[in-house]
Amino acid sequence: MFTARMESDINGSRLILENPEMKNVGYKSRMLIENHITGFLECNIVYAEGKENYVYDTTSKTSLYNIYEHEEMNHKMLYVLIESIICGMEAAGEYLLPVKHLILDPRYIFVENNTGRIFWCYYPGSYNTLKEVQYVKGRYE
Repeated sequence: MFTARMESDINGSRLILENPEMKNVGYKSRMLIENHITGFLECNIVYAEGKENYVYDTTSKTSLYNIYEHEEMNHKMLYVLIESIICGMEAAGEYLLPVKHLILDPRYIFVENNTGRIFWCYYPGSYNTLKEVQYVKGRYE
């Protein structure tokens, strides 16, 4: 599994994912970094302390979890989310990226504040299925 942290400064906000056990993800990292994939968060890899950190730009975006933590999702947003899942899967396929690395946890699905567009976090180091995301006492684990 990976560890995640958020950082913010005057240059924007970032989601940083790290998995010390991740080995040899090959072309998936290069595809993610070297291409602007529609619907995916922009990503860079930063090497620090011998670790590979995937840094995603989340400036002007809010996680789906934070948006719907205290309110219900309406049918329009549910439609947009389902449509976005399809687009994310198609985009992954266009770049020969396995769909299983799209993170389906609401903490890592981001909505652009001014447009409502959904952006996916694609992380080749690990993956979750919806079945594996657990909702426990008001939070996801």
